[in-house]
Amino acid sequence: MRIAFDLDNTLIPFTSGKQFKVEPRTFIRRLFRSEPLRVGTIELLKNLKSEGHEIWIYTSSYRPKNFIRRTFFAHGIKLNGIVTQKTHDQIVKPKNIRFSKHPPSFGIDLLIDDSKGVGMEGDQGGFKTLIINPKNDDWISRIYSVVSEND
Repeated sequence: MRIAFDLDNTLIPFTSGKQFKVEPRTFIRRLFRSEPLRVGTIELLKNLKSEGHEIWIYTSSYRPKNFIRRTFFAHGIKLNGIVTQKTHDQIVKPKNIRFSKHPPSFGIDLLIDDSKGVGMEGDQGGFKTLIINPKNDDWISRIYSVVSEND
């Protein structure tokens, strides 16, 4: 299964950084100037990859892809693909699709995001989303549950 994760407020704390705890900042992570990841993200993504899933990032930010790739590399994770707002605009907009994110355009089977609006778009557009509240401490088990249901 191709699984995509949003960044801000899903895997990376947005602005205040108080939404959830983050992984420790090791020397390598500081050296690579990587953004902090939500506690549990590294183990989750490595486990999903070991089960044969592709791990993608789908973000509405304009971060450069190489910066995103470097952030995850510093945490020991090799991403299978990245969709930024720029990529989304190049691929989705010409199709006249008006959703803020459109996972089917990239062959993504499941999008994990924090935005209820993205969840509503998934319902309207017929694509699978899992909305995770940044304050939810049980977010990892919810992901495993949805992934196992859709395998």
